[in-house]
Amino acid sequence: MKKTSVFLVAVIAISACASFQTMVHAQELSADEQAMIEWIDERADSILQELETHVNINTGTANIQGLD
Repeated sequence: MKKTSVFLVAVIAISACASFQTMVHAQELSADEQAMIEWIDERADSILQELETHVNINTGTANIQGLD
């Protein structure tokens, strides 16, 4: 899988979580659940940046076709 494909899958997954989060907000949450959501919301941008950094690490493989 190409780096961009992995990154796009990650972005889609995070977007799906955000959509789920919106649905969850419509329900009543416990204090612990709300704290978890706030923790994720506060760090979402940095988590995505870190994910992109890791996805873009060159593994040094000589088998470029095997990465596609």
